Amino acid sequence: MRSVISSTKLYVLVLASILSLSGPLTSYAFSFFGGGFGSGSGSSSKAPTVNPSALPGVKLSSAQDTYIDQRKANNSYGSNSTILLSSKSRQVKQGLMKFNISGVPNGAIVTKAKLWVYVAKKGGSGSSVSVYEAMGSWSRSTTWSKKPPMSGSSKGSVSVSKSGDYYAVDVTGLVQDWVDGTEQNNGVYLVTRSGEIYVNSAENKKYKPILTVEHGNPQSNPTPTPTPVPTPVPTPTPTTPPGPVPTPAPGTIKAGDKIIESGQSIQSAIDGTSSGQTVWVKSGTWTLNSQLVMKYGVSVKAYPGMEAYDWDTDTINPFHPYIIPGTCEHCGIRWGQDQGNNEFSGFEVGGGWSGLDIHADNVIVTNNWIHDSLYTSIYIVSSSNILVEHNKTERDGQHCEGWPNPVDGSNISPRHCHSVYLSNFTGYCGMSNVTVRENYLSDSGGGAVSFNGDLCASAGDKPISNTLVELNKIVDVNTGVALWHGTTGTVIRDNTITIQHPYTPPNSTNDLPVGMMCGIVAWDETPTKSGNTFDLRSDYQQFCQY
Repeated sequence: MRSVISSTKLYVLVLASILSLSGPLTSYAFSFFGGGFGSGSGSSSKAPTVNPSALPGVKLSSAQDTYIDQRKANNSYGSNSTILLSSKSRQVKQGLMKFNISGVPNGAIVTKAKLWVYVAKKGGSGSSVSVYEAMGSWSRSTTWSKKPPMSGSSKGSVSVSKSGDYYAVDVTGLVQDWVDGTEQNNGVYLVTRSGEIYVNSAENKKYKPILTVEHGNPQSNPTPTPTPVPTPVPTPTPTTPPGPVPTPAPGTIKAGDKIIESGQSIQSAIDGTSSGQTVWVKSGTWTLNSQLVMKYGVSVKAYPGMEAYDWDTDTINPFHPYIIPGTCEHCGIRWGQDQGNNEFSGFEVGGGWSGLDIHADNVIVTNNWIHDSLYTSIYIVSSSNILVEHNKTERDGQHCEGWPNPVDGSNISPRHCHSVYLSNFTGYCGMSNVTVRENYLSDSGGGAVSFNGDLCASAGDKPISNTLVELNKIVDVNTGVALWHGTTGTVIRDNTITIQHPYTPPNSTNDLPVGMMCGIVAWDETPTKSGNTFDLRSDYQQFCQY
């Protein structure tokens, strides 16, 4: 989901695979022509230990190569001599390559296909290159803002141990699909997940990219003489009664949905979409000058394969939609009353008052990376039937200091700013059925999951009820789960709570009372707890009850 890179590390892609075949073999070498990073040679002059140009086979010319830069989304690099790969946060760079495989006969069985790239420079350790299939057309002038979709899974990868050598990635299956015509040949992406890598392009003077392909010649079997078959008697086909239309699977783009590219307005797409449809947003950066307001029944999701955060691997996808709430007061993603019954998933949200500000029922929030919010990452106010799942939050509470609480005039401090904040507000009391499941919640000035039903409880109104907090990874917040009055029916189970270095936001002094230095703390009710594990600093307690 992330895959954030430090400065100078390199990715290289190598494609190699061998299939046995009884017939005669033919070898082809496809040479790449295109551009890369920088205008000079940019490459190491060190001779490689393996030279694919010397391998047996016929050399065939390629179509094009380039790289794209997230930070300079409208720049193209198709004439450069080096391709730069990087996954540094918000500065991702990816390579694009395409080979002309017309020299491989139709129907041929590909027994071995390797993509060889020469690594001119790399930084750090643990560098690698992965190959993904490009799922749309592109050219040497393609930019980040106009890049084609990428396959959801890698077609192969290779570790890069040093610069000044060739590395190969096995792409046998992909090349076979191109030859068979089951996949259109739009080329490949070169992606690094851990550093920056400089790869020679075809414009370089030495050690160009090469794709080598070996295959068996198509067999020409004699056509068998057809055996006469008696004409069947037609049988009436029974009429099938109509059944319900199946619900589209998650990630399925339906008729009427909208697809948004970098530079287009997400808000305009939401406003112009009907209930029951989805706005799909491709990789890019959007800076808000006002709140992004949701609409009843309209979901907003990252384009399939571009979701920001992957819970299963705890990784950030380097190519995803990124929303910067901007400098306006209380900017962020907002659900007003009657703007629910929808899903928001797959985005990076960096900054803003509250990353997500939910005041509506029936909302799903998944696969988002929310960080550096001024107040709270996910703020849920008097809302019911909410699912918060598979998100990552970091460093909330960047402005939790030096301003008065609008409710009671008390001083706001980091302990008031939380990863997920459930607030039951007078006039709208009675929030219920909120589930916070399988999220990575870290570095909060306050709690990972914090409840505040105090105002409604003091007014004798309905409490926050039936909340489930389970299977979350909670790291270096100041309090794990805090139930501050006015709660009932809360279940807290199977969470991992690690607090060794509680987070204090910049320019702040954390005034957390000793009585709240707890993995779980509760007032009014004793929540149901089971299966939680704790790794706490010596002055913390696992559970505090008041």
